[in-house]
Amino acid sequence: MRQEIGAAAGWYRLGQLMIKLGHFDKAEELYEILLKQASNKGEKAHLFHYLGLSRMARENMQKHFHIMKKHLKSDKNFFLQTILIWLLLTATSGRCMTT
Repeated sequence: MRQEIGAAAGWYRLGQLMIKLGHFDKAEELYEILLKQASNKGEKAHLFHYLGLSRMARENMQKHFHIMKKHLKSDKNFFLQTILIWLLLTATSGRCMTT
């Protein structure tokens, strides 16, 4: 998990962890607070970048769930197989996204 979050420090790192765990609202709230406290353009640019990453991850997750719902309606067996594969992959990678 540390390698996936990267070299960010402090509050930035906490925000990235929240995004990885699927807590997009909390991550965006944190970045909005940091944005108000930012003292220079470079720091603000980084915070806008992190806000964008959070919103993009949220949209991707929403799209993913929308597609999964479609498959559930059309083919229950496919959906169950997909969920089983996803659970196996997340369990073996050491992380499981929660919302």
